[in-house]
Parts: sequence; C-alpha cells; structure tokens
Amino acid sequence: MSANRLKQSRYNLIVQLEAGDALVYNSLRGSLVYVGQNLRPALAEILDSPSDDPPQAEAPMLREKLIQNGFIVPLSFDEVMYLRGRNKIARYSNKVLDLVIALTYDCNFCCPYCCETLRKVYMSREVSDRIISLVSRKITSEGVRHIDLEWYGGEPLLCKDTIRYMSRKILGECTKHNVEYSAQLCTNGYEMDTHFISELGQLGISSIHVTLDGPKEFHDRKRYLKGKVPSYDVILKNLKEVTARWQDKIRIFVRINIDRNNVRSFHPFLEEMKRFSRQIRIYFRPVSSTSGRGKCYSSQCLGANEFEKESEDFYDTLFNEGFSGGKLPKPSFLSCGGDLLNSFSIDPEGTVYKCIYGVTANEGTVKPLGTLTEMGTIKYDTAELVKWASWDALDNAVCAECKYLPLCLGGCPIFGWPADSDNQQAQVIPCKEIAKPGLLDALITSYWKKYGSATSDSSGSSRGATPPSRG
Repeated sequence: MSANRLKQSRYNLIVQLEAGDALVYNSLRGSLVYVGQNLRPALAEILDSPSDDPPQAEAPMLREKLIQNGFIVPLSFDEVMYLRGRNKIARYSNKVLDLVIALTYDCNFCCPYCCETLRKVYMSREVSDRIISLVSRKITSEGVRHIDLEWYGGEPLLCKDTIRYMSRKILGECTKHNVEYSAQLCTNGYEMDTHFISELGQLGISSIHVTLDGPKEFHDRKRYLKGKVPSYDVILKNLKEVTARWQDKIRIFVRINIDRNNVRSFHPFLEEMKRFSRQIRIYFRPVSSTSGRGKCYSSQCLGANEFEKESEDFYDTLFNEGFSGGKLPKPSFLSCGGDLLNSFSIDPEGTVYKCIYGVTANEGTVKPLGTLTEMGTIKYDTAELVKWASWDALDNAVCAECKYLPLCLGGCPIFGWPADSDNQQAQVIPCKEIAKPGLLDALITSYWKKYGSATSDSSGSSRGATPPSRG
C-alpha cells in the first residue's frame, strides 16, 4: 500500500467556468483537464484523498487522468526539489550561448515614455571583432552547440553594416563547426528598407520584434521620429513587405505598449491586423515610469490591477480573433535569459551585462558583469558573477510556496536581490505577468474556449476533454 501512496500536486490550480464546470491546470506540467459540474464533488474528494478509491462511477477515469497529467503525484515525489534541479540543469548547460548585442545607444525615434538614455555611441569594428572572438571561443573551447542572438539598441538598424559584418563572421563559425544559429531583431521597424528585407534570410534572422502602439492615430502620438514625424504607415508597409517576401519563414512579433491613452484601442487595432495577417504574434506590456524620459509620463501609466484586468480582455479577444501565439501557459525552468550560465548582453562599448536591462537602464543602476578583452574573453567582476550565480528564487519563502512558481521562477533577479544589496533597483520580487491569477485564468479559459470546449462530452465528464498538455 505504501508504494501507492499519493498526494495532490502543490501546483494545481482550479479555474471556474460557467454552470459549475471547471478547468484544472497544473503549472509544473502545463497540463489541463476539464471537469464537468457533475464530477466536481468527485474532483474535490480525489484531490483531498488521492490514495483512496474514488466515490463515483465515472470518477476512476477522472482519477487516472489526474495521475497521468501530474495533478496527483507519488507521496515521495518532492516537486520543489524537482523544480530546483530542472532550473540548475537548464541554467548551467554550456551547450547554448545566448547573446544580446546592443549595437548603439542612439535611436531615430523620440518616444515620450522611453526609459533609455540615448547617446550617439555606435559599436566599433574592434568591439565587433571581440564579440566574434568570444563566439568562436565558446564554440571551439567550451562546446557550445546552439547560438541564440538578438540585435538590439537603441535602434539596431542604424547599424546595418555592422549586422551584416558580424552575421557573416558568426554564421561562418557556426557552419564550420556545425552549430545551430538563430537571430532575432528588436527594432522600431522604420529602417527596414527593401534591400535589408531581402537579406534577412542570409543574415540568419528568423524573427522580428516590432512595437505598434495601437492603430495609426494612437501609435503616431507616441512613437514618432525626432521632430514628431509619424511612423505608423512606414512600419506597416515594411512589415507587409517582410511577410510578402518571407511568409512564415520569419516570425513577426508585435508588441503594444499600453497606457491610459490607448488602453481601449486594441480592438480596432486587431481588426486592422486581421486585414494584414493573423500569423503575426501580438502581445502587450504596460508602460512604466522607471527612468529616463519615462518619469514625466507616470500619470499615464496603468496600475498593476488595471493592467491585469485589461490583459484578461486582450488575450480573450486575441484567442477569439484567431491570432497566432494563443497557447496554454507552460512551465519555464529559467527565471529569464540572464539566468543562463552562457547568457550575456553586450553594449556598444564592449561592456558585458548579464541581461539587457543592464544595457538599457540609467548608467550605474545595474553593475556590469565585466568587459570584453581583445582575445574574446570576459574579464569578470567576480563579485557580480557570484551574485548572479547564487540567485535562486526558491530561497525566497513567498516564491517557494507559490503555486505559480514553475511559470515564473521568481521573475527578474535584478529586482529580486535583497534590498540591502548594492543593487540600487533591488526590491520585492516582481511576479511575471503570467504568474498573476487573473491573467492566468483568462489565458487558460480563452485557450479552452478555442481549443478544448468542442471535445467535452455532453455528460460533463473529463472524458476526451483534455487539450494538449503543453501549449
């Protein structure tokens, strides 16, 4: 009997549906099971006493489904230890090199909410060559087998020739040593001319991230060139050219920065995007007033609860309108890219940070991890390296007990270090948006409405009603 002792997973979440039905979601497995109203009492009894025989005729099938999908686990299974182990395996792998390369601190836009401190500083050939040497060393000496690279700024397309030069060199190293390579471009989209668009494939760029702050009348009030020259029409024309030239070979992600001015504009914006392409992935983020010019913008920012409520409406609409990217939330075994051993963000002057926030934050806000040497090695600040290496969200008592931890892993480490650390930004750990109950419930419910409800049977049981367990 002891070998069959079971317990309820600590990461189970129940989302209420209409008419008393429910969805049971497990954040450690990313699995989802529908339970009809008639089986709700059985569900409660099974989860409370998982080792006992179920009370209803159909309940054994429900119990088996709960076991198969990780809602019920062996009594001896330590889920927290498992999560900690998976995190360490992921973060200390030397097979992946994750690079964010900020080519310049300059930008052709002058957005009122921008938090970056813009300067006319551009990456030199010397710094470019040091990065190329770093990549080569990581491949030949440390066994890296996959490279993920992001071109960043400022505005990276002010440095197209540098992108071309570095891409050719890095792709040459990857081809020579049979290393996988993928690059993404984070751009405002204005400088994507026809010639550069035609080069995207040979530059290894497989995804593009662009910001459009709603329909034209809203976007052009906030995202304009210096001199308040509007940008919406040019950006949309460029995106249409990318999709026409590359179709689904290059993924397009559109970010909407939300504040009080455009918060209700996403419905007409989605209507416009439908005429463009449903294959683009759309997401949105709140405008914050953390630094830079953003300080004068704080009165326009949404509060956390306001943004969460708008998020629910947004993602429900996104699912219903058939846009790509609507997926069931799944666990992440890293808090962020900076959690990786081989994750670095490099600024135009060759200063190395653990994540891009160090590059974009005001000078002195986040300490550098080190600097690039001529040989392509990193001269580390040992104290900063140790601080990053010792970060563990499970050391925080609140995080360790949280049902949403597998989706979040404690959020941004920069904001999670103790308040008495030498990091000026340190404060209480901010949960990722996905780990906020209202938004997560909305995502799960919207996913079920689109992909799962058609499979539930008339009896309201869980039979055949489980959509893919991983989104």
